[in-house]
Amino acid sequence: YPSVKRIEELIGPLQYITTDSENKILNNGRNTKVDFEKFWINTYGSKYRAKSGIKAYYSMVEQANAFFTDYREGWKTDRGMIFIVFGLPTEVKRTGRTEIWRYSNGVEFEFIRISTLFAPSFYSLKRDIKYEEVWFNRVGNIRKG
Repeated sequence: YPSVKRIEELIGPLQYITTDSENKILNNGRNTKVDFEKFWINTYGSKYRAKSGIKAYYSMVEQANAFFTDYREGWKTDRGMIFIVFGLPTEVKRTGRTEIWRYSNGVEFEFIRISTLFAPSFYSLKRDIKYEEVWFNRVGNIRKG
């Protein structure tokens, strides 16, 4: 890591922007490469827009891997997930065991540091229902290109 090149590596991070049915097709289909291409073309409407979307999305995945990889790939961490979908926060505030990411649009995410044997600085997103609407709006914007 951070590079993501093989089709098997490209499918996993899509879980943040796919529906359940799209995710099932991508993970259980017979021709993963074709299903992957169909997803992007169907989502973006053309090969040209799909190519641009793929480049932008996987750039974020690779950056998440570079910034947040610990005992697992960075895209699989809570901070990596938020980074991929929302991008770099405008402000990061650390106090004690918390890290708060603030964005210029007023969205704020709180992470709690949990020390584990494998990752002494593992951060877990403090889940809250208030994130649901902003999450779906942002994913919708990503899917629109």
